[in-house]
Amino acid sequence: MRKVRSWEVWDWKSIIVTISVVSGLCIALSFIFHFPDLLRHQNGKILTNTTSGHFIRAEEVRVRSQGKMGTRSILTGVLIEYSYMVDGVTYYSKDNIPYSSANEAFLGKLSRDRAMILFVFYNPNHPDQSQIFTSVK
Repeated sequence: MRKVRSWEVWDWKSIIVTISVVSGLCIALSFIFHFPDLLRHQNGKILTNTTSGHFIRAEEVRVRSQGKMGTRSILTGVLIEYSYMVDGVTYYSKDNIPYSSANEAFLGKLSRDRAMILFVFYNPNHPDQSQIFTSVK
């Protein structure tokens, strides 16, 4: 009688399909959760100059979700209103900071210190186009 080896019994086609589907789902979920940060990074590429800005106010951005247990509110980001000065002109702007692990330290620091100086990137050709620098060292 011939001894059957374990790899001869496995259905390799099903294993490869399963691994491919699981890998695809992991990549898709990773993209979905990082999309707001990727979009901010892409939009920020034209903002080459920096200046300091002053925090004015913050407002939570929430969406409503309907589930089996009822309606709930989910925090998706924080809308920050700020001012900054370029060539003697004061600009006022708002920036929607997505609530993500990449921005968690910045949002935590901002909630503790409302008087903190913001670092603002702006477009030198259109100084009214700006974005807050959210990295915290």
